[in-house]
Amino acid sequence: MDVPIRFCQTPAGVRIAYQIIGDGPAIVWPAWFYTHLELLWENPRLTHFFGTLAERFSVVLYDKPGCGLSDRDAPAFTLAAQVEALAAVVAAVDRPRFALFGFSQGGPAAIAYAAQHPDQIARLLLYSTRGHTAPPDDPATAAAVWDAAKTLIRAHWGFGSSVLIQLSIPDADPALIAWEARLMQAAVDPEVAIRMLEQFLSFDVSTLLAQVQAPTLVLHRRGDQAQPFAGGRELAAGIPGARFVPMDGAWHALYERAEQDVLRHVLAHLDDGDTTDGEPGTGGEPDSLLPRPATASAERARTPAYPDGLTAREVDVLRLIAAGQSTREIAAFLVIAEGTVGRHVTNLYGKIGARGRADATAYAFRRALVPQRSA
Repeated sequence: MDVPIRFCQTPAGVRIAYQIIGDGPAIVWPAWFYTHLELLWENPRLTHFFGTLAERFSVVLYDKPGCGLSDRDAPAFTLAAQVEALAAVVAAVDRPRFALFGFSQGGPAAIAYAAQHPDQIARLLLYSTRGHTAPPDDPATAAAVWDAAKTLIRAHWGFGSSVLIQLSIPDADPALIAWEARLMQAAVDPEVAIRMLEQFLSFDVSTLLAQVQAPTLVLHRRGDQAQPFAGGRELAAGIPGARFVPMDGAWHALYERAEQDVLRHVLAHLDDGDTTDGEPGTGGEPDSLLPRPATASAERARTPAYPDGLTAREVDVLRLIAAGQSTREIAAFLVIAEGTVGRHVTNLYGKIGARGRADATAYAFRRALVPQRSA
């Protein structure tokens, strides 16, 4: 599957790089802290996360102005500017109704847009974000820590980025921390990173929560240090009818070691809704992004059909093989035994006629089972 990079412009003339992955109802992701659409797909966990969603949806991602392949020349990082960038991508994608997924720094923009454009939003999902920054218990200490962090970032961006990453994925494998730090350094300059973080701390959408009309799911990990758990709880309490799902773990990143828990909740939320004909309470399209099938045959029709009789789990294993993961890493990632991975490998090799990892990797890319970076 080719993933071309496209560009659109804000009313101020700022160019934004974006991608559309997959086909189906759209899920738009307001840009979080740092992204780089070319490098994103080097992370097998993110490839698996977005690739799984792209089997059933059009996943819309973009680089925030100031980051990645979007314009980097002194953009504004105010909340209004973030909503304007999101609106420009939405206009370019041209979907009348879609889901919004607000993750981390993308959360306030998602909330503001959902409050301002209720007719466009079919579902709102919020993961590891907050509506405003709570005052610190000790303002003087908090200010001193932030001053020290800025000094470190300015003195050595490599070390400073690693420190920020370890806050988001505590106890992660050193190779993963190094990759994330490299991504951050490629995606954003140190002074821009400081400005982005400072602006985010000033965002306050708490007064907009009550205006959100879309069915909303709020996910938050109890041990998240980058975005404290209390922030997610307050979001769910402020948005009418929102469902709050506390989750185990401490990773702020989307791809926690057991990332299937995020995917499971996301897919369930997108599939749960009023399946009667009509806008909520009016008439028209069903509110659900994935209308429930009325028959078993419809359910089977909705199940992705993989080539050569591959099962969904075999495709998961194949994707991780193509990403260079070892048997042990695949087992840990999918939370299954190494022997089970071995059986899946044997079965899928037999189905696709592969003699080894090189053949399997070539097959995965040839059959468009993993996203490919555009040239």
